[in-house]
Amino acid sequence: MKNQLKRLSSLMLVVIMLVSMITATHLTAAAKNYSGKCGENLTWSYDAATATMTIDGSGDMYNYLYSTENKNIIADISQKDDNISVHTVIIGDSVTRIGEFAFYDFTDLENVIIGSSVTVIDRFAFSNCTSLKDVVIPDSVTSIADSAFSGCSSITSVTIPDSVTNIGDNAFDSCASLTGVTFPDSVTSIGRNAFISCTSLCDIILPDSVIKTGYDVFLDTGYWNNGLNWLDNLLYVGPHLIDSQDEMEGSYEVKDGTKYISDYALIGTSADMVLTIPESVISIGEDALDVFGSVTVKCYKNTCAHSYAKDNRIDFELIDQTDFTSDTKEAVDKVEISESSAESTEVTSDPVAETVHNNNSIVLIIAVAVAIVAAAVAVFVILKKKKSQ
Repeated sequence: MKNQLKRLSSLMLVVIMLVSMITATHLTAAAKNYSGKCGENLTWSYDAATATMTIDGSGDMYNYLYSTENKNIIADISQKDDNISVHTVIIGDSVTRIGEFAFYDFTDLENVIIGSSVTVIDRFAFSNCTSLKDVVIPDSVTSIADSAFSGCSSITSVTIPDSVTNIGDNAFDSCASLTGVTFPDSVTSIGRNAFISCTSLCDIILPDSVIKTGYDVFLDTGYWNNGLNWLDNLLYVGPHLIDSQDEMEGSYEVKDGTKYISDYALIGTSADMVLTIPESVISIGEDALDVFGSVTVKCYKNTCAHSYAKDNRIDFELIDQTDFTSDTKEAVDKVEISESSAESTEVTSDPVAETVHNNNSIVLIIAVAVAIVAAAVAVFVILKKKKSQ
């Protein structure tokens, strides 16, 4: 009896193993053949053996509406198998645009290879890819759209190529592991909240090419949270004034050399204040001085700040032009020194030249005297002749 039970148990175990192997083989074979369409001339394919999805063809990818019916590409696969896991995405060299929500919520995605023809990484394209660590963006890309990489909490570094001109709103929102970003001179605009809550991002360098930065662009980053980066309740990144503390009352001065004031830079200020803006500022962003309290701008005539205050009906006071800047005062001092030197030169004459000048004067006087005497003698002789006749 015991032997029969052992044989039966062994037989059942063999049957279970065979069923498991057949099922696994069947699923793997089926998974390797998963594919679908993701653009007019684009297809996707999934290889279960490598957990890799490849986008082939040419042109733009579809934009995917994030909803319960059609989340993204993986929704097509999920209809066949809920256990699909994508670790790598390879986007072919002829793909020109990565569509909206295309890879949204690919939480197992670790690596992305982006083809050399992609020009736009669209909205939410890789949003919430929480396992994605490194991103290499090719130099064909010109725009990183809103929330393209938001919520990618494992990304540690991003190199933005010098082809990119625009970084959209919330583009890297909540990338908590991001420690470094390289901004090229091609970037001119960075949208609102673009790097908000990147708590590990402690060092930020913006090139002069960036003329527009949005609201709270670096809020709650490591840089923003470091009190040493604040100067008189104002936060600067290079020549950019990007944020202010909420409670500012009294008089404040934007530091000399500042060129750009970000959108909504002082919007949180609730008290009354006077803000002096130097001549160096050449751009003031949207509603930059739209404070909850009141603000009076002190500025020089015909400057960017003067025009901004007039255009936005903000109270302003013109700084007296006699209140020279240090550079102007230095120039004036140099002129005064030059004039003083010239006067000294005129007062202090050459002794030899002065002696010659005096001698010439004496000779001239003697010559005039001789001429007068000669004329008198001539007149006397003429009169004497007439008298003798």
